[in-house]
Amino acid sequence: MSHAGVRWALTTALALASAACGSGPGATTAPETQPAPAAPARFASATSRSYLTLGINSGAADAAGKPARAPCLTCHALRPASDANARATHLEKFHQGVVLKHGTLVCLTCHRSEGRDQLGLADGRALDYVSVKALCGQCHARRLEEYERGAHGGMTGYWDLSRGPRTRNLCVDCHDPHAPKIPQVAPAPQPKVTH
Repeated sequence: MSHAGVRWALTTALALASAACGSGPGATTAPETQPAPAAPARFASATSRSYLTLGINSGAADAAGKPARAPCLTCHALRPASDANARATHLEKFHQGVVLKHGTLVCLTCHRSEGRDQLGLADGRALDYVSVKALCGQCHARRLEEYERGAHGGMTGYWDLSRGPRTRNLCVDCHDPHAPKIPQVAPAPQPKVTH
């Protein structure tokens, strides 16, 4: 409880005790008390992706000119999954362009063979795509801890949720899940100073 809340509770308790004890002639009236200040409103903290923005690049562009993505179930609702396709190189059609550079992982390390619209945790539990940070956090625990504290992963909005909402990035907003290492880039040149 805050100092103001404790002060309000003590003042109220004292006022009630005075009123109960001093009800005869010459009794003093209890001091008027102020209610405790209301807690500030808390805005939402959300993640930045919806399920429809996940999936595989279709090779086409949407109305805004951005790459159009096809959700996994576009095809996988029609074709049965096969554990024989544990690696992208085993696939004969659509995923042939997927290059996996993520340690020794194979497709079925993260993707479920029986539910292609979900990811699979190491213990076998299903996980929605928008909860991908739990999947990544199984191996990248330090990065997940940094993310939870706000030191890793970007966001838009407010850190102080009493001032406004916040939208956090997911791991896959910055890292390609199939090849997550971010390439080295040259730093921008220093600005020219004119005198």
